[in-house]
Amino acid sequence: MPADGMPPIQNVASDEATIGPPAQAALAYLGLGWSVVPALTPKHGGCSCGRADCPSSGKHPRVAWEHLTHHPPGVEEVLGWWRRWPDANVAVVTGSVSGVAVVDVDARMDGERALAERERAHAPLTATVESRTGGGSATSGSPSPSKVWPRGSSTRGSS
Repeated sequence: MPADGMPPIQNVASDEATIGPPAQAALAYLGLGWSVVPALTPKHGGCSCGRADCPSSGKHPRVAWEHLTHHPPGVEEVLGWWRRWPDANVAVVTGSVSGVAVVDVDARMDGERALAERERAHAPLTATVESRTGGGSATSGSPSPSKVWPRGSSTRGSS
């Protein structure tokens, strides 16, 4: 595994060696079996969607993605997206298609405390990958959507 911790990109033509970090991340996630889509990009003063007051800056998809809840995109489709939008954020389609469910622990809403309480009352989440977001951390795991999650956290996907 390279020093950056990302799995190597497989089956990519040599002329794609110059693709940027977002595309490299998308391909690495695709290599893990995750369904990915390009998302809009946070910009100074708002979002690349053009709304200065965008409530989901850099989080909403650039493409129709609902069909990708059934099967991940192909490598060429992913490369095409990042050729068109090289600065696109990478969004993972959660749920059974990717085998990923996400717990968003929002620091602005005291989410870390809420998650600690939930883990004390039930069981700790499985140790797994974690990504930082603008509001705290999003920890992927396999929470059951039927469980009650405390204020300051929310879930995406299904177990």
